[in-house]
Amino acid sequence: KSARAMMIKLRSIHKDDLAATGASLDIQFRNITMGVKESVAEYLGRVVALTAKMAEAGVPASHSLAVTQTLRGLPASFDTVKTLLLFQAASG
Repeated sequence: KSARAMMIKLRSIHKDDLAATGASLDIQFRNITMGVKESVAEYLGRVVALTAKMAEAGVPASHSLAVTQTLRGLPASFDTVKTLLLFQAASG
């Protein structure tokens, strides 16, 4: 095969791999939750790292989606905080 054909094939493989990676990261993002023994700082660090990986894979999350998913992933003990933040966002 020619070098050009090989390059086209490699680009196709990379594009397919990137799409699969992006889809996997999106699923992880939509299901992220704070662990029982995890601190808020650790949880937020995981969210930030995951959104950065998503952007690198070509599936960036908007700021509002990142905030929404982050709040959804907090345990029930944060319900009052979540309600307050959502109320402030809606009225602001």
